[in-house]
Amino acid sequence: MPRFTPERLRAILVASIALNLFLVALVGAQGWRAVQLRRMAVPVISELERLGLQDPEGTLERLGARLSRDDAAILVGAARSRLNALLSVKAEFLSAAARAREEIARDPVDPAGLRAAIAAARRQRQHFGPLLEDILLDAVPRMTPAGRQALSQLHGFAAP
Repeated sequence: MPRFTPERLRAILVASIALNLFLVALVGAQGWRAVQLRRMAVPVISELERLGLQDPEGTLERLGARLSRDDAAILVGAARSRLNALLSVKAEFLSAAARAREEIARDPVDPAGLRAAIAAARRQRQHFGPLLEDILLDAVPRMTPAGRQALSQLHGFAAP
């Protein structure tokens, strides 16, 4: 049986630590790879959701779902350039909608308060329209004819 001198014990300890570090790095790399593969498999529409670009009526999501990957990327880029404004409009709408839900749940119901809360939520939702128009004015000229055709049929309106 070999003798365990302090030098041999130190070498065994160093080798054990090195192998453990290698194992941790290998497991971490495999986990990171799995996350990256999952991200690459996600459709373009979830890119809008990941950025928090869902609008009150879901218009951006419906537009992105109708487009090819390249045209949807153009739409996402145009929306991303207005990310701060989109997030601000969305936050203001969600806050106003939460106040309206609080008024709905209040007991007893205050009709005047409920009417004011719903009107405030409506006003906040209407801020999205001009922002959507700016996004479309930026994105549509750069899209393919097929992408523009798909957008022209939104809400069931067929192109002439």
